[in-house]
Amino acid sequence: MSNNKTINKTIIDETAIQRLRDSWAEAQRPVLMLFEGEEIKNRQTIDRAEFIIGRDADCDVVISDTKSSRHHVQLIYRNFDDPRSTPQVKLLDLKSTNGTYVNGERVVERELFHRDKIMIGSTIFGFFLHDESIVKAEQRLIELASNDGLTGLRNRAIFDLEIQREFSRARRYGRELTLVILDLDHFKKINDNHGHPAGDQVLREMGKAILANSRSNDFAARYGGEEFVIILPETPLNKAMVQAERLRNAVFESTFGAPELNLKATISVGLAALNDSQDKPEDLIRQADLALYAAKRGGRNRICCHTTEEEGFGNIDETASAFKW
Repeated sequence: MSNNKTINKTIIDETAIQRLRDSWAEAQRPVLMLFEGEEIKNRQTIDRAEFIIGRDADCDVVISDTKSSRHHVQLIYRNFDDPRSTPQVKLLDLKSTNGTYVNGERVVERELFHRDKIMIGSTIFGFFLHDESIVKAEQRLIELASNDGLTGLRNRAIFDLEIQREFSRARRYGRELTLVILDLDHFKKINDNHGHPAGDQVLREMGKAILANSRSNDFAARYGGEEFVIILPETPLNKAMVQAERLRNAVFESTFGAPELNLKATISVGLAALNDSQDKPEDLIRQADLALYAAKRGGRNRICCHTTEEEGFGNIDETASAFKW
């Protein structure tokens, strides 16, 4: 018997391998990362040719930092139209009061490089160049960490950050702000009579109903259990009541879990607007919560609004076309 072994030879085509590598290669994207101490608090891909950072609400990145200017710096993505090339991003200080620092040096104009640290007021950003695949993966992780897994709305932790930001912004610029807290009525009966999967289905569809009846700049989150919150920036109480009534009515007229379950559900809603009695976001939340409990005590499937006069409440019932106080 021969001891010879047959060796299968493979011819490696280096050119073909390089073409394959090139096809896998992802374009780089410039990314800003907001740091708080050693912790990364937020990521923002620079996805346009010009990008402004500052305190004003119309900035691309808004920072709640009293040491920063309303329009503090501009980032110019010079080769934005050529996504396959290495990004070239230039920073311009917009005549800010306290200046802009890159790696500890005060700058007026500066080309940014991977791992540069940018200080705007007392806020620190990191500038990074990431492969697009990494950016997409990070964005997905942020989404998973930010969203409620059942309803797809934002989660409680992100709401706590957002209400702080919106409260501070509304106070600083003297703008309107209304908070909505709503609760599914008798939700425990749905779980008890139809099981938790049915309850989960109702919550999922409730999340969709909230999004369908919200504007693009509203912020909706699952607050916990069957309770939800909606932040309405730039919105006075009277307009918020109209929007809340539209949502309440949409839920009232809907059937959940169709066609298998065909469940009916209603919501109770509490509203509170920014006012002089509030020193912190928790005060706004407390007042909206008080209004919610007033709606519950009043018979459910209704809206109550907090008023500043002796912790009073106004309400509309489920059949009224006008608000009754």
